[in-house]
Amino acid sequence: MSRTLPTGMVAKLTEGEVELFHALELQFSTPIYLWTGIGDKSLTPENGSANTYIGVGNMLQIGEPSEALDLSAQGLSLSLNGLNSSILSAALSENYQGRSAKLYLGIVGVTNIAEVFSGYMDVMTINESADAVDVSLTVESRLIDLERPRVARYTKASHQ
Repeated sequence: MSRTLPTGMVAKLTEGEVELFHALELQFSTPIYLWTGIGDKSLTPENGSANTYIGVGNMLQIGEPSEALDLSAQGLSLSLNGLNSSILSAALSENYQGRSAKLYLGIVGVTNIAEVFSGYMDVMTINESADAVDVSLTVESRLIDLERPRVARYTKASHQ
């Protein structure tokens, strides 16, 4: 993955003290865009188009993304707490496994965001109480594809 930052972010970093936030893009049948602030915010990923991200504040918990020197696939954990129970039916009926999930880093005052993790949604755990729903989601790195066997046949029929 590229390690470059959008020019707007670089300029803001030279000013000194900055406030960071995370943004999350989950590609369900209708994509979900969340960010760790309050209110709606229009954000633009590098080489992407602007989307409106919904502010969820402290309700979104993001595990620490990590990398390994041996190119092993490292996952990411996400948790969204205190949701309305109407979201539960959408989470249960959606075929989400294998769909794209991206984590971005942004700076308050800059509309451009930088991708810090990209992977595939894997396992969703839903805990429902009387007044709220807690959803936990694990996201597998795109490197998980390297562990899948390739069944290519080198025969004349396979090349036709």
